[in-house]
Amino acid sequence: MPSPVHRVVITQAIDKMQAINRSEIKVGTPLPWPVYDSQGALLLKKGYVIQSEAQLERLFARGLHAPVGHGVSDHAPHDRNTRPSSPFAERPILAAQLQALLALNTSPKDLMKRLTGLIQRIITLCDNDPEASLALVHLNPLTDPQQQESSPYDLILQHAILCHFIARQLQFDKPRHSLQIAAALVANLALVPFQAQLNTSSHRLTEKQRDVINRHPQLATEALQKAGFEQRGLLQVVIQHHERFDGKGYPSGLSDKEIRLEARILGLVEHYTALISPRAYRPHHTADDALQLILISMAEDPEQQAYEALSACLGPWPPGTLVRLINGEVALVTRPQSHTAQAVLSPSGEPYMGGMRRDTSEGDYRILSAASPGKVPSLNIPSLWGYG
Repeated sequence: MPSPVHRVVITQAIDKMQAINRSEIKVGTPLPWPVYDSQGALLLKKGYVIQSEAQLERLFARGLHAPVGHGVSDHAPHDRNTRPSSPFAERPILAAQLQALLALNTSPKDLMKRLTGLIQRIITLCDNDPEASLALVHLNPLTDPQQQESSPYDLILQHAILCHFIARQLQFDKPRHSLQIAAALVANLALVPFQAQLNTSSHRLTEKQRDVINRHPQLATEALQKAGFEQRGLLQVVIQHHERFDGKGYPSGLSDKEIRLEARILGLVEHYTALISPRAYRPHHTADDALQLILISMAEDPEQQAYEALSACLGPWPPGTLVRLINGEVALVTRPQSHTAQAVLSPSGEPYMGGMRRDTSEGDYRILSAASPGKVPSLNIPSLWGYG
């Protein structure tokens, strides 16, 4: 039986195509129009019925489009009639799209189209639900069992999400905002083949691993240029993102004003996510400890706006972090703007299956400190943020 995904000759010019939003295709419902991939090749004919969410996710990873004028809506991200997509459901789709992008195995025009689409999808996701999106940065295997198999692409998405929020905080204009996220998505492409091994190894780095780490900004820049990326600003941010204000960074030992702000932001974001991520050779830091370590190490930097923006974005207790309440319970912060957390452990350490909602603005449920319990019960993470 032939596959329902039909790879045929290109029948529609890509500049006459329009991206399909996640809410416009439903499992079990006939397609109201033909569906094409990001290069204009027909994937599904009108009337085809998608059988499962997994199939739908695989299709969206290829960049679904329909011809302009075929009924695809062009609503803004905040359309009140459309329920925002769950960041937790979007994560594997974004990771698959990122993996396809970083393969750099198609034309420069298509690579830029993929990159632009991924940037917009991240912006829309974060703007629709900032707190759940920030939770994707802070959830780890201790709190989210699905993170047990997290990939290098998940880590890169965390960088992109934080870069988005900092760009918003600093009121970057649209081109600069897109540049910031784009750099986060491509800067570590040379590390991807080694990332899992680096994160899980408890041994000293080999000479080859250390060489790749020290040279990865340059390697990524060269790979992007070879693939056809010519945007000078993007290439500058990529090659500079591990330079330091004091000249002790790499690969060129730049300092202070020689380093673009976008590169400083990306380096800061990578430093922060590295500290809060569990590693085989060390325990992870709590969010507040990680931020404090960064602020201390960078206290002499004359340019503090990046650090101030990160601190403002995170707040004292970011979504997805574990805290201890005054009554002794351990809770997972979910909606800090509305003072909401979900208690997961009793004062004696017994698990609450499913979590118990707490208002952290009230007496006994106020937050006392960050928490690092040895184990928490298995949780339905999306439901804690209101997603079924």
